[in-house]
Amino acid sequence: MASNEASVCPLCRQEKVKIFAVGECSHPVCYLCSTKMRILCEQTYCAICRQELPRVGLLSNSNCYIYIVILFSGIFCSENC
Repeated sequence: MASNEASVCPLCRQEKVKIFAVGECSHPVCYLCSTKMRILCEQTYCAICRQELPRVGLLSNSNCYIYIVILFSGIFCSENC
């Protein structure tokens, strides 16, 4: 991504995104788009390359991450800051 697009979601084009969801394929999308896809639409693949992603990490600019695993029984979150 170009430096001026580093904080733009490739799906909704929201600017100045501070938290991105990233899976094994390393394609970042804003956490809102990721949450809508994974929770509301029950789609667990990357919206860019369509790779199946059983889990995604939420990354912020502050090197703090929240790791989320979507399970059939619910959501497990752990923070590491």
